[in-house]
Amino acid sequence: MSIQILGGGDAFGSGGNFQTSFYVSGRDFHFLVDCGATALISMKRHFVAPELIDTILLTHLHGDHFSGISFFLLDAQFVQQRKHPLHIVGPEGTEEKVFNALEIFYPGIEIEKFSYFIKFREYKSFETFEAGPLQITAFPVIHAPGAKPHGFRIKFEEKTLAFSGDTTWDDVLYKIAADSDLFMCECNFYDTTNDNHLNYKQLQEKVIGLKCKQIILNHLGDEMLANIEKVELPIAEDGKIFKV
Repeated sequence: MSIQILGGGDAFGSGGNFQTSFYVSGRDFHFLVDCGATALISMKRHFVAPELIDTILLTHLHGDHFSGISFFLLDAQFVQQRKHPLHIVGPEGTEEKVFNALEIFYPGIEIEKFSYFIKFREYKSFETFEAGPLQITAFPVIHAPGAKPHGFRIKFEEKTLAFSGDTTWDDVLYKIAADSDLFMCECNFYDTTNDNHLNYKQLQEKVIGLKCKQIILNHLGDEMLANIEKVELPIAEDGKIFKV
């Protein structure tokens, strides 16, 4: 399987990078983890066919992680002319937030007349559940609580993928990352301590304890980018593909 970075940047487009989104491609199943506002643009720039996407997983309900769904839904209707269902998986409140955003951006859109069915699955903290061939465990993390922030452990095609979501340091990250084949970890700052995001200095101290086979840093802010020559861990670059 492969993971392509559709967006490794923060909410503010620091460094000209797209907002958070990752495309995971397996043998017969394809999904996104997060879908920031720029996700559809990035998919088309990097020749990822949106019609291949079976499921969109959301770590939390901040705009730079879910607002791209509005554009994805409209593209599926008017460009893809999609016929097969789309599954959207997110924390409690996801369905309401997605449809509210769509109504704000495009008033009067009639979802009931779409050519395809949209199915929602809302998870709870510490729940393990299935979404197609994916087995997912959702762990609550420390970020803006109103956005229902979570990290994921995903078992897929005999591999384990881990995603921190947006978070400051929390020992639950040890559980999320443990023995994973790839851990996609946010790292917004270089050395600034923040209640909502991680910094590189923290991760340097913790990385051995994470016990993951591969770590990729994402959600890079201006401070991280200004110190990038000092960073020894792999970083998410828009368009880059990692094999697992």
